[in-house]
Amino acid sequence: MDCKYCNKLCKNLNSLKQHEVRCKSNPNRIVIKPSYGMLGKKGGNQFTTGRQSKMKPETIEKIRISNTGKRWDDEKKRAHSESMKLAVINHPEAYSKNNVCGRVKRTDYNGVMLKGSWEVNVAKWLDKHGLMWETEVNPQTYHWNNSTHLYFPDFYISKLDTYIEVKGYKTERDEAKWSQFVGRLIVVDKHSIRDLDSYLGRTHKLVSAPCS
Repeated sequence: MDCKYCNKLCKNLNSLKQHEVRCKSNPNRIVIKPSYGMLGKKGGNQFTTGRQSKMKPETIEKIRISNTGKRWDDEKKRAHSESMKLAVINHPEAYSKNNVCGRVKRTDYNGVMLKGSWEVNVAKWLDKHGLMWETEVNPQTYHWNNSTHLYFPDFYISKLDTYIEVKGYKTERDEAKWSQFVGRLIVVDKHSIRDLDSYLGRTHKLVSAPCS
């Protein structure tokens, strides 16, 4: 696939999207301002340089008064949580896998940040069989512990209208979200990741031709 701005050849739809938003020929490209660390520089603050300043008593009192009565009760916390969930549903483009990466190390694969080597293996398998995939998917709601939550599967294959979740181990909460999921969802666990040809290809028939 070629970039519409510079005609650079990209391996798949995901890498094409990532390239085009940063392409130097794109007049509306995303410009990343390098940080001190990216430039090899070391910054400092009042704690590292020893020039810590002390606030005046009247300033401390003003801050105390401004924060008085701002503690959230359970109802306010619940309302805020629901409003945030609604904002994500209405604006899914603002969602990023980086936000929910947890303890898994993020890995760059063709310009797309994936969570760990297992997701990379699944992405490579899908590319190998010419299956276009996406990672920025619309969330589905599910109920757990008397509360409503949002669930974002790891992959979506639009051609087959199929979602894929990569999971090393499952919990009761996982079983709840999967049982309430609307649509076709395939869960790749620690056993099936060892033979994706057999599991995704033959068991779930994601490819029509026999897998090698």
